[in-house]
Amino acid sequence: MNIPDYQDFARQIDAHRNNIRAIISSYQKPSISRSTWQLINTLVPFFSLWAAAAYVYHHFSYWFVLPLVILAGGFMVRAFIIFHDCCHGSFFESKQANEIVGRVLGVFVFT
Repeated sequence: MNIPDYQDFARQIDAHRNNIRAIISSYQKPSISRSTWQLINTLVPFFSLWAAAAYVYHHFSYWFVLPLVILAGGFMVRAFIIFHDCCHGSFFESKQANEIVGRVLGVFVFT
């Protein structure tokens, strides 16, 4: 059995590192279409679940609200991730768009 030495191991790591960099290079630049879609598919379900939970709370048992709130919590985590990316200026190409969206999302995720 041939045991690889340190140089072989280092070459394998470098080969994988280059493959990974090639794969993720298209995701390193902000895309307005992907950013907008992420906002839509995060905020629409979040507010829909929030409204459904409020309706169910007033008309049915509290136990029916619990699954809706858990799902809404997951979308709130997604909103926090977008907020975090906006704070780093990496979600949109525009600094102003990052600031506006970041501030609006900050109100929702920290309230």
